[in-house]
Amino acid sequence: MQDVNQAGWITANIDAIESYLKREFDNFSITHVENRPLTHSFTVTDGKKRFMLLVPWSVLAEQNFLQRTAEDLSHEQLAAEMRLHGEGGYHWPS
Repeated sequence: MQDVNQAGWITANIDAIESYLKREFDNFSITHVENRPLTHSFTVTDGKKRFMLLVPWSVLAEQNFLQRTAEDLSHEQLAAEMRLHGEGGYHWPS
């Protein structure tokens, strides 16, 4: 039963990150890949530019992640960091 509940909050955490990326990267497509057990990568692209975000699974598995996500992502200027690091990817939290 624990695994089912855990999968639910991990999905919600992934959705929260994708929502943030959609707001910050208007007209970009977003894909994500599960690189278990290490990271989850999010890629945003518009056909010309491509930016990547790498988030450790341990962060996505936090139950309280949703409560702090919106504030943390904006406060840390995650989208700006992704743009700076480009295709090489930005590891969050750094």
